[in-house]
Amino acid sequence: MANKYPTVILHGFMGFGQGDWIHDYLLYYWGFKFPWNQKNKVLPYLRKQGYEIYNPPLGPWNSAWDRCCLLWAYLMGGTVDYGEAHSKKFGHARYGRTYPGVLKDWGKPGNHEKINIIGHSLGGSFVIAFSDMLMNGSEEERAVTPEAELSPLFKGGQGDLLHTVTTLAGVNNGTTLASKLMEGDGYRKVMGAVCKGVGIIGRNGFVMRFWDQRLDQWGISGDPAHMPGINHFGKKSEYLAGAEAYAKCKEDNVGWEMTLEFMKEANANRKPNPNTYYFAYVGEASKPNRKGVHVPIWKDMNFVPWGAGWFTGKAWSSEMAAVYPDHADKKEWFPNDGFVNVIGQRAPFNAPQEEFEKGKELKPGIWYNMPTAHQCHLSWNGAHIPHQQFFDYMDDMFKRNASLD
Repeated sequence: MANKYPTVILHGFMGFGQGDWIHDYLLYYWGFKFPWNQKNKVLPYLRKQGYEIYNPPLGPWNSAWDRCCLLWAYLMGGTVDYGEAHSKKFGHARYGRTYPGVLKDWGKPGNHEKINIIGHSLGGSFVIAFSDMLMNGSEEERAVTPEAELSPLFKGGQGDLLHTVTTLAGVNNGTTLASKLMEGDGYRKVMGAVCKGVGIIGRNGFVMRFWDQRLDQWGISGDPAHMPGINHFGKKSEYLAGAEAYAKCKEDNVGWEMTLEFMKEANANRKPNPNTYYFAYVGEASKPNRKGVHVPIWKDMNFVPWGAGWFTGKAWSSEMAAVYPDHADKKEWFPNDGFVNVIGQRAPFNAPQEEFEKGKELKPGIWYNMPTAHQCHLSWNGAHIPHQQFFDYMDDMFKRNASLD
């Protein structure tokens, strides 16, 4: 083992983490089995091997920017600072919750000098954003915020804090499923309905413990520091303004952030850190039918993404074709894992990249596309996959990251 750097492993869209009751007592995210099924809990297994692992909950609906700010505070401790410029631009509170910090010595010489970061699904595109934020910070925030008030996250120059960046079925280039659902005014309608629903239950004492929505910067959900009773349900006066603001906020909207259009723009100026290793894990659980579109393979696809797989395997439009001119053939986009197109899971199109081969010398600053696995979107969580196969690929991933200088 060349290093003992900790690993931060992150959930995706509509996900949850340690501390959410849904994760702790009902459905363990990394194993995707009921908690009493101990043999499928892969993180405790890996911790027994000596790995230091953190599995923070970042809220099921938060945007990549807001997740970056949440994660920084969760790791380093302190109050979440969403940024003076960002919060004013998008109309939500600048400051959020206060965290004690689990890696306060991150960046100091020793085992915590760097971390490995892994993101599943939307968590994949988020860890790309987090890598970029550490490297470059935010020029907008630096321009309007006094030095003494500026969050260290926005200062930049911290790309070397990441040892490895790994995406598991990441929405790295977007998914046609999101582009189709969000086209036109779709993002506002879909997220408006979601946020109003969250607003009704987001301050309920039981819900806040069971699955904390963490949208309090928008006023849509509550802070557990001021937890109401289990009989409390939100009134329109408490959540409606925030729900409508978030729904129309295209650039800070999790629904829009999964589209081809958003990811092309977001990745345009991002470059891998020259001292960080990058890996993209890719899965497929579809096959072409007689009409040339892709349909789910039952034996490879869990029932949760099954319905979406029928849609993702044929979703296409002239607007989508115009997003990536070098990848405008719809047949490139039909193969999928249910929720995300295979080509969308690969390394960002504009990034330097190579195909991973066993025994190949790995270099930092280059994305490695892992061989396409025959498994669905939730297989990276441990669902619809043989137990040993799930543990083996997680084992291999952690061992490889620990072996890299």
